[in-house]
Amino acid sequence: MLSNGGFESDLAGWNSCGGSGQIVTDSSVGSKALLVNGGSCIYQEFPITAGTEYKLQCQAKTDGYTSITLTAMNQSYAELTSDSVEVNSSGYQSYPIFLTVPSNSAIGAVTFYSDGNGKYDDCSVVVTN
Repeated sequence: MLSNGGFESDLAGWNSCGGSGQIVTDSSVGSKALLVNGGSCIYQEFPITAGTEYKLQCQAKTDGYTSITLTAMNQSYAELTSDSVEVNSSGYQSYPIFLTVPSNSAIGAVTFYSDGNGKYDDCSVVVTN
């Protein structure tokens, strides 16, 4: 469901929500990864189906506060539910999030945030039910 979750096409499909992200060669899979730092965040939206469970999974690492968030919104972009995980490793590890979205959900979003140097790679969102 995510476009360019491995960042092999640089930042194509991703948007800034404060600060910016950079593409780096320190990756877990492939040749590129996303670096978010200094209080920056990057996000991507995608269509979702109400009542469905989704799994977001990324490889990530950090040297400061770094998080991954999966959010469900309605057509008007009002947040209905979300879940996040804090990245807590200096080496790449897998970080899954499971989220069952409410009946009036229409838009999903993945957001990466970091105060330190958060690196993200090999990210995907799939339907689990």
